[in-house]
Amino acid sequence: MTKKNSLIGLSVFALAVFGCGGVEGEPDRYKPGGYAASSEGYHAAQNAGAPVRVRLDFSGTAITEFKVVSHSETSSREAVHTALNRIPQAVLERQSADVDGITGATFTSAALINAAKACIAQAELP
Repeated sequence: MTKKNSLIGLSVFALAVFGCGGVEGEPDRYKPGGYAASSEGYHAAQNAGAPVRVRLDFSGTAITEFKVVSHSETSSREAVHTALNRIPQAVLERQSADVDGITGATFTSAALINAAKACIAQAELP
């Protein structure tokens, strides 16, 4: 009986520690919440429109959402439309704003990336 009870106790302990996430995981990198920032895209740089505004949401360990809140970029241009869709996706996939821009949408790409970097800087823990 003692051996059986020890095995059950060890199994329960192992399940509690390993199966339920009791082992120290990845430390928090971010303050959870949503952070907003803006940066000049093409039209804002030409004094012809508003900046690109984004919001990134964070858990303690990850970027969980990237929203383009507003922009005055010419989204009918294919390259700009591509940048507005692919850059947020790339940031989420890489969990970093160190992503490539889109050819033909240099200003829009830079605005999205710079605004994302500003959000990450706000959320990062010291």
